[in-house]
Amino acid sequence: MDNLLCSRSVPRKAECDSYVLRHEKRLLLKLADRLRDVITPDQFTAIGFLGALGVGGCYWLSQYNSFFLLICCFMWVVNWFGDSMDGTMARFLNQERPRYGYYVDHCVDMLSALVICVGLGLSGYVSFSIAICILAVYYLVAVYALIESAVTDTMDVNIIGFDPTSVRAVGICLNVFLYYYGSSVVLTRFVPLALIGVSVVMLVSHFIRRVIVFRREEVPSSSGDIALSVNEQEG
Repeated sequence: MDNLLCSRSVPRKAECDSYVLRHEKRLLLKLADRLRDVITPDQFTAIGFLGALGVGGCYWLSQYNSFFLLICCFMWVVNWFGDSMDGTMARFLNQERPRYGYYVDHCVDMLSALVICVGLGLSGYVSFSIAICILAVYYLVAVYALIESAVTDTMDVNIIGFDPTSVRAVGICLNVFLYYYGSSVVLTRFVPLALIGVSVVMLVSHFIRRVIVFRREEVPSSSGDIALSVNEQEG
């Protein structure tokens, strides 16, 4: 099994028909055309990670001054800019390095999620236990997506109905509400727990649908067919 996975080519990213990603793709291509001679794909990756560090740091500092919640919104945009543009620029310049890009991108994403969730848990607005639950769900979805990519040879960025850009948009909206209206049970407990619950339900639903599809596509051979195949090989 390990040899099978190692021998597979790097999964390609699945096309997503969501309204957000369609318009985002157009914007990214325009930015890539303008920045092609300015910033390299690796530099975009670094910018994205610095944005994640900024998000986590601003959440942590927001316990001392809520104005950092607004700065955090800007850092979310920086994170989106770097994380979305690295692969786009590599494809635009025809400089794709599939294994390198796949490996670095996912490792940076995992570390970025850790930094952001720890910062959120230290902010005082969301309990640390809820922040860790958010991180656990993110890792669960990420691992599931990687398993699916090994089977289908595609990387679906919209498994639970929320693409990464939409998740960042939700984070920005929550920051603005927290800054102007202050902490409340609805914003700091109900909304995060609701998002966790919806994500788990969507993930389980996706898993069940995939199992049904794979079960129908791969019908096990009967014993008679196996015996016939063995006899043909011996003959």
